Amino acid sequence: MAITMSGSGTEEKPYIVTTGKQLAEIQLDPTAYFQLDRSIDLTEVCNDSDGTGWTPITNFSGTLDGNGFMIRNLFINRNKDNQALFATTRGATIMNFGLIDVSITGNSVNCAPVISNMTSYDDVLKNVFVTGSVFADTNCSGLVGTMNGGTIKNCYSNVTVNCTNTSSSTGVGFVYAMKTDQCRISKSAFNGKLIATNPQPYVVTNNGGHIEDANLYNHYNKTNNPQGTHNGGYTDDEMKTKSNFSNWLDEYYNADKPVWSLTEGRYPKLFFELTTKYIVSFESNGKTGFYYLGEDKEDNNKRKWLQLSKDKVTGDFPTASEFELYGMTDNDLTAISRLEWNQLRELTDEFELLASTDKYVVNRTIKTQDMTKEQELTDAIVLSTEIDFASYGDSINQIKILQ
Repeated sequence: MAITMSGSGTEEKPYIVTTGKQLAEIQLDPTAYFQLDRSIDLTEVCNDSDGTGWTPITNFSGTLDGNGFMIRNLFINRNKDNQALFATTRGATIMNFGLIDVSITGNSVNCAPVISNMTSYDDVLKNVFVTGSVFADTNCSGLVGTMNGGTIKNCYSNVTVNCTNTSSSTGVGFVYAMKTDQCRISKSAFNGKLIATNPQPYVVTNNGGHIEDANLYNHYNKTNNPQGTHNGGYTDDEMKTKSNFSNWLDEYYNADKPVWSLTEGRYPKLFFELTTKYIVSFESNGKTGFYYLGEDKEDNNKRKWLQLSKDKVTGDFPTASEFELYGMTDNDLTAISRLEWNQLRELTDEFELLASTDKYVVNRTIKTQDMTKEQELTDAIVLSTEIDFASYGDSINQIKILQ
């Protein structure tokens, strides 16, 4: 198999990843530089396997810059050690993406969503969030399996960690084992849930690594995990209190953009989760209603369509600041699942899709009973691929939805 990506794999001209299959090609040149060009869905790649799903990338020592995009539907079902997106890293830098709706089932050694085993003191994982579920007999975690060194910062996990051994098992929020004093985790949060006889929100084995130091500002949701006794535990309401995370605001993605976005009454979000605003409107009895994807208060890992009340809108249409203030902070077009799309269709027979980014504005009226062409549009929206609006008779010929 040969690399099909554009670029040369250098820092100046990284390989450009546009599909799930190309993400798997990282294994062909694991010392190179890679960058996502759009959000990608791994469903096809995982379904092409023998039922075991994604094959973890081994011995990665290059750089993967997610560029603020999303990687969806990572699936693994394999009774082996080191099951994750990356099995082993050796001096790698992995950053700037969301890993959404993972489903990982593995053995009891280093079963985790992002990296199974960070082997080097200069490994870096930063600006990454994860949602979904992890299953193993025991010793599984919501972010990384083992650290032999390296740095984790500005990450959060909303993963449910399920240990299937009901007599004796350990489930961990961040990292199962920190093997040396060259390990450091800072400004990160575990907002998921641990299902195990021995739940530990941060780490189990810690041979001198730095995580529980109060100056590193790590936190976990103790409403979801009341057994936790470590420092930094917050109730669910406290996890949504802006002042509790004020020490996170001194990190910047670039000269003027903070890594974290804090909104009172909502969980902390990474900068790239706010770059695209998404809203839907439709008319009912002559009145326009605005809907957005907001957090389901009964299940923090799910979203549902919520109405933005008219008294929250200053003009005929909500402004960008009103999007952010009243719930429009959860991901974007590229993170809309098929289930959420179908739920939207049930709201009305006709609605208008409105998406605004830093570069483009898209308005699209959709009749849900005509799904032949809309299926194509749905796929493009979900995967953040190019949409050919000419086939819909619109004045816009082509648009690429960017974050």
